[in-house]
Order: sequence, then structure tokens, then C-alpha cells
Amino acid sequence: MARRRRVDEKMLLVPGEVIQGHHRYAVDTVVGTGAYACVYRATDELGRLVALKEYFPPSHPREIANLKNLFERERFILTQVSPHPQVPTFYEGFIADNQYYIAQEFIAGRSLDEVIRAEKQISREWMIKWAISLCEALSYMHNRQIVHHDLKPPNIRITPENHLKLLDYGAAIYLGKMDETVPESMHNETELFGTEGYLPPEVEETFKADIRTDIFALGCILYELVMGEPPEQQSINERNLYVTTPLMQRKDVDLSFVKLVTTALSYNTEFRYANAGMFAAELRKIAQAMLFVTAKSIYFGNVDLGTATSQKFRMFNGGGKGDLVGEIKPKVPWIRIEVPGFRTQKRDVVLIADTTKVPRRNQVVRGQVEIVTKDVVNEDGEMLARADRWTVDCYITVNAKSAKLVAVDAAGKAVNLDVHVRLGQTARLNFTLRNDGEMTSEGTLEIAGDPTEIVVGPDMFRLKPAASVALVVVVPPFPGATAGEHREIIIEAREDGKAVAAIPIQYHVEGTFDFVKGLFSRKMSRKLEQRPPDDAAPPSADPKT
Repeated sequence: MARRRRVDEKMLLVPGEVIQGHHRYAVDTVVGTGAYACVYRATDELGRLVALKEYFPPSHPREIANLKNLFERERFILTQVSPHPQVPTFYEGFIADNQYYIAQEFIAGRSLDEVIRAEKQISREWMIKWAISLCEALSYMHNRQIVHHDLKPPNIRITPENHLKLLDYGAAIYLGKMDETVPESMHNETELFGTEGYLPPEVEETFKADIRTDIFALGCILYELVMGEPPEQQSINERNLYVTTPLMQRKDVDLSFVKLVTTALSYNTEFRYANAGMFAAELRKIAQAMLFVTAKSIYFGNVDLGTATSQKFRMFNGGGKGDLVGEIKPKVPWIRIEVPGFRTQKRDVVLIADTTKVPRRNQVVRGQVEIVTKDVVNEDGEMLARADRWTVDCYITVNAKSAKLVAVDAAGKAVNLDVHVRLGQTARLNFTLRNDGEMTSEGTLEIAGDPTEIVVGPDMFRLKPAASVALVVVVPPFPGATAGEHREIIIEAREDGKAVAAIPIQYHVEGTFDFVKGLFSRKMSRKLEQRPPDDAAPPSADPKT
């Protein structure tokens, strides 16, 4: 049962507590609370930082259905939008200890409203770059018939690399086809959310929204990036023609930028940009080259050791004029790039995984690749665009080689087992059994067939990878055996009753004369094997030489 403490009458997880979904999450600290939920920073078993949202339990039985609806709506929306690089990765939604949880990528950095308050003036480069990033994310959402409907700076996070991430989909609405995959609560929208200063006038009048609702909010955000505050909602509702006048009076804002904002804030929806793609196309006319990638994570799959495997993603110029110039840098030794440098408008990047260098077997291993561009300067040395850096997570599972039991000699060299015994005598054979595989083997050793007189000891084993055990096989004289007779003895290693390895022993019965002659011959052979080659340098009498 989870250990909890009471904070503002809400039940919260304590630091160090572990919550189990499909992944295992170790809670670090609380990063925020709201009306319906608390968000923690946590770490999963892959070492990823996770934003773990825990919905507060209902205070009354009548609220149980509402809680379930909130959870199912957010899980559905995140599943749809999560693949986009400007959206946090959705890991899972699950129930533990009768509590609802959403786990997604933790995004470090500051919210856009914090950036606006802290910065005296945001550069035009970053304003345009963030606006294009928002357009990319919105285009992805709108193509899936999803409207964010609460687009505002507090719901936008700027990472330490100055990348933009769009957060908080609790107010999102779905305009697509309703089927069994869509939560029931989304079939009949009875309430529209939003924030003053970012809502278009038609929402106030008709309480209906479409993708142009987000376009209007995007225009408000661009206005705020320059003016430090959003347009006045009352003037928006009154369709006041002077809403953008303060922007036009700024001497540090060019007319092309003003036109973008004014078009986005058109009161008549027909004059507004019809979609985020059209808005982005206009932005690119005044932008420098910008690096974008089509994937934020790559999974090589579940592969066998030694198997050649590769995956690819696309990088492209999502901005304006100029080429992307830079380098692709793997951050782990098991990922290789054949052509790391680039100067291009777009490129398919091929990642090659060397399974022999993956450090662990039978579990997901995570690595990363960085794409780094160079600063762009003009002929006068003036900065046009700063260097950019993107990171792509890479995952792979390498299957361990099954256990492989082999017989080896005292030097650890694999050998064929032969035993020569004088007629009528007992034979003893000592050797070592080693596991050359990558999985532990555990079971029994048995003599195949029915020679019950032969004994192998110990007759039980448990060998981890690279581990070994010394064995002795005792073979008594076989009744009726004759000189020159040859037999093969098979020792079977069995796991759960099934043979997993067979170790053959060649058994030779010899008369007294042949046995003594053979013994001398075998001793001489061993001495010759141990003698250094003829071309080896003689030992030096001088230890310094």
C-alpha cells in the first residue's frame, strides 16, 4: 500500500515511493498541483525523467465517473498527439492502488510566460522559431481532428536548448469520427474551456470551436511575445479594430511580422489563416534555416546478438533560407552513423546498432543521438541564427545467447573426451563443464541409455554465464568386454526433463600391452604440445634483455 502524506487536504505520494504501471516509477518530488491532480517528477527503470500525474481521489461517489472521464480523455488525446517532437512523449496511463495515473516525458525548462516576464526583449529569431514550432505541433494535432483549445504561454515550455514543447491537453476537443476508441465523454461536448486574452470572439458568441480557434490564440501569443501581455479580451469580444494598434506602433517590429499577427487575429474567421500549415508557410518567408526532426525516439526492436540492424529518421529545414550545416553524434558506443557530417535541406539519417556493444541482454537499453548545427552568420559576421541541438532517444533489446555447455581441459580449451582403460579395470575421467552462453543453465547430469554402472558427479549443476564445474566420470569394467572394443558414452545435461546438451565420451578398452604402449605415446604427445615452437627466442640470461 502506498505511503502518503496530506497536503492541502489532498493525498500525495511521498519522495522515494515507487509506483508500478507497465514501467516502474520512483517518485522524486512534487512539481505542481492543480484542481484535479498533482504532478511529480519521477524516474523510471530506463533512467528517464518522467512527469507522473496523479488524479486526486473523488470526494464523493458521484464524482467517480467524472474522474474516470478526465483520465480517459487525457489518455486518448496524449495517445494521438504524443508522437510529435513538439509534444511530450506519452508513456502510459494506468491505475495503481485505485488511483489514476498519467506518465509522460518530463520537460525541463521554463514556461513561456516565465520567459516573457524574465526577458526584457525576446529576439525576433526566437519568436519566429517558436511560432513555427507551434505551427508544426498544431498541424499535427489538427490533421487528427484535435483542437488544443487552451493555447497560452503557461501551457508552453521552453527547454534549456530553447526548444518549444506544447503541454496540457485537458481542454482539448476532438472533432473527428466517433467510434469505440473515443471516450464516451468526448462524444457530446457540453463545456468549452479557455483563457481570457486568447479566445476568439466567435467562441464567446457561439460556444463553438474549430482549428481556427487555435490560430487566433497563436496570434495572441505572438502579440504577447512583443508587448509583454496578451490582447484585452473585452476588446476582442467587442471586435474592436484597435486591438493590434499597440503592436503597429512599435518601432522594433517590422511590417511583415505585424501582418502575420493581424491576419491570425482577424475577427472574421474567413480572413484568418485557415490552418497552421498556411501560418507556418508565411512565417518561413521571414525565417532563417531551422532544424527539425521527424522522430524523437527510435526502437530497433528485439534482436538477436550479432544481428545487423538499423533504423532511420528524417531531419529537415523547417525554417526559411539557407542550408542546415552540422554533425550527428552518437552518445553511446553501440550506435554508429556512417556519414556524421551534413550540409542539406533534408536528409534521412540511418542509425546502425552494433548489438555486440549493447551492455545488457534481455532488457531494454537506452541510448541517444545528438544532431548539432552550426551558427549562421552573414558576411559582416552578424549572427543570423544560433546553433541548434536535438536529441533522439534510441532503444534496443538484445536477446542473450542461450546456455551452451562445453567440456574443457585444465587450460580452459574445449576438448573431445577420450578415455583409455586397461581390460578389466575401472576408468576415471576428470574434466570441466563450462557455460559459454549468456544465460544461466540449471539441471541434472545423466548418462544416456541404460548403463547404470557409470557414475557422474556431481549429478546436479547450476552454471551462470562463463561459470564452470569440475566433473568426474567413473566407468567400471563392462562384463564381457574384450580388448579393442570401442564404446561411446553420452552425458546429457537436462533442464526440466529436456536434454539441452549432450557430451560424448569415447571409451576404449585395451589389452595390457596396448594400454602401456598407448599410455607412453599419449604422454609424449602431451609433452610435444607443451614444447615451444622451434623459432621461439631462447630465454635470455640477462633479465634486462
